[in-house]
Amino acid sequence: MVGRRTPQLGAKRGNQRDALAATEMKFRALIEHSTDGILLLDRNHRVLFSSTAVQRILGYSTSKIIGQNFGELVHPEERAEMIRLWRHCPPGGTENRLSRVRHASGQWRDLECVYSNLLHEPRVRGIVINFRDVTESSLAAEALRKSEEKFSKAFRSSPLAISISTKAEGIYLDVNDAFLRTFGYARADIIGQSSLQLGIWAEPEQRKALMRELEHRSLVTGLRATFKTKKGDLCDAEIAAEPIDLGGTPCVLAITRDVTETRHLEAQLRHVQKMEAVGRLAGGVAHDFNNFLMVMRSYAQLIELQSRDPSIKDHSKRIVDAADRGANISRQLLAFSRKQPQQLRKLDLNRTVSDFCKLLPGFIGEDVKLRVSVGGEPAVVMADQGQVEQVIMNLAVNARDAMPSGGQLAVEVSQVQLGENASEYHGARIPPGDYVVLAVSDTGCGIDETTRPKIFEPFFTTKETGKGTGLGLATVYGIVKQHGGFIWVYSEVGLGSVFKIYLPQLPEGAVDDTIRLSTTDQSSSGNQTVLLVEDEDALVEVIAQYLALRGYKVLKAKDGETALRVAKAAPEPIDLLLTDIVMPGMRGTELARKVARIHKAIKIVFMSGYSESTLHGEGVVIQKPVDLGVLAEKIGLTLALEPTPRTPLRHGTRSRAEKKHRKSGRPDIEQ
Repeated sequence: MVGRRTPQLGAKRGNQRDALAATEMKFRALIEHSTDGILLLDRNHRVLFSSTAVQRILGYSTSKIIGQNFGELVHPEERAEMIRLWRHCPPGGTENRLSRVRHASGQWRDLECVYSNLLHEPRVRGIVINFRDVTESSLAAEALRKSEEKFSKAFRSSPLAISISTKAEGIYLDVNDAFLRTFGYARADIIGQSSLQLGIWAEPEQRKALMRELEHRSLVTGLRATFKTKKGDLCDAEIAAEPIDLGGTPCVLAITRDVTETRHLEAQLRHVQKMEAVGRLAGGVAHDFNNFLMVMRSYAQLIELQSRDPSIKDHSKRIVDAADRGANISRQLLAFSRKQPQQLRKLDLNRTVSDFCKLLPGFIGEDVKLRVSVGGEPAVVMADQGQVEQVIMNLAVNARDAMPSGGQLAVEVSQVQLGENASEYHGARIPPGDYVVLAVSDTGCGIDETTRPKIFEPFFTTKETGKGTGLGLATVYGIVKQHGGFIWVYSEVGLGSVFKIYLPQLPEGAVDDTIRLSTTDQSSSGNQTVLLVEDEDALVEVIAQYLALRGYKVLKAKDGETALRVAKAAPEPIDLLLTDIVMPGMRGTELARKVARIHKAIKIVFMSGYSESTLHGEGVVIQKPVDLGVLAEKIGLTLALEPTPRTPLRHGTRSRAEKKHRKSGRPDIEQ
């Protein structure tokens, strides 16, 4: 019968409905229990269905979100793009997108969404959105991105050389611009290459030492190493390094600081401090040495004066000659320690060099060719002519010894104006200004790197025993320092050496303010009273004996306090005070002031083992060791002077030229 259902057909359809209902229940259970939020939108983007997870993720209950336009929940900056995406998504297709969606609380949440276009499905007809909240991971990713950006900026812009390399092979994965500048490479030359292949480690064992340190410590700092640039130059460096992991590959992040210049300056400072210490020692030794020499010399003179035996006179004369040779060594020590007496005056170095170099051929020999070059314009400095000539002589003799088979010796004078960048050329800090340069160069054997830092040290010599005192260059050093100049040395083994001495040039119109010590050869004798003050007992006795032979009445004291007591107790005026300058307790200058208050008309003669610049213009200064005859002449001439209004001795008084000279002090350069 048409239209009547058979029992079998009805049962079949019932079973299908039951199966479909069961399937829908399973899918609904899956949807409801899914951790992802699921929404179904119609053609107008209104919500037709909302899973249970939506409320947990976005805070909207099902009743609140059903019927809402989901596009209005999307961030305004992304809404148009989202609608365009829905519209152009092909039927049955899907799109993945990270979208910002407004939470029920008003906050924006980052959702990772999968959009499925089911508008053409006969039963669903809509857009299905599966999404999960990735806000926290997005924030973490953004924080990581910003951190990496900061690291990248710090990495790229750091003035220190930074590199990232593999721990095992040392292959460079990345380096910053400072690294490229320090080592002279282009980025393409270094990325992908190992430090050992490039030869950057001058001593490969140092890299092994770094790796061993990193095995035991998570951070290594202050590790010293020597690196080699692309040009082959060596540079001293300090390394800070720590292990890092990049994609599972053990790597090393290293920061390298070039300390070559710092090490050089530290070495210079140590050298200057050592030279200053040795200079002070040399000055003190020379002072005591001069006292001993004067004792020896004076007693020999007394023997010669009192003896009539020709052989004894000859022996005493030989003692005097030996003492004079010792005094010459003492003068060299004083020059090194910058305590040698000076007679500073305006000096045209062109004329001084031209005149003095006429004497050099006899000293350097016929097999050394001499070339002298001076400028036409006056090269005026404030200097002691004798000491400048001594510098030329010492350097010339040194050059001759460096050319045993002959060669060329050049002595040149030039004028130069040094700017702010002069220190970069000469390797140390040089004040800018106008200088006169005295250059002495040779074509001899040269000076090696090991010897060069020691050449100005007293008693250092490379000559055979008995062929050099080691004071030649030390004397040059001291004289240059004493003149407020500096010395620069360049030498190559087998090619020769050049010594350049820079002296401050005097400006045009400078006053000739000469500092001088008077001398005389006249003999003298008298019957006046002399107060002799000297802390060296032997020297007191020999001087007192000699002056007594000359007719003087001598009062003796070994220090300032004793001398004051003697001066106060003297029954008659004391005519002259002969005192050493450097004594324990009270200096000779202070003693002179105090004695002058007791004996108003007293004359003063100072003795010194080294020069005392504070006394220029204040009295007569005799340099030890001194010939007893010269000493008597000085005393006689001083006593013969007419009394003049006495200017009180002031400790620290200096002449105008000396003030100017000391103020213009320059640093040394030794290379």
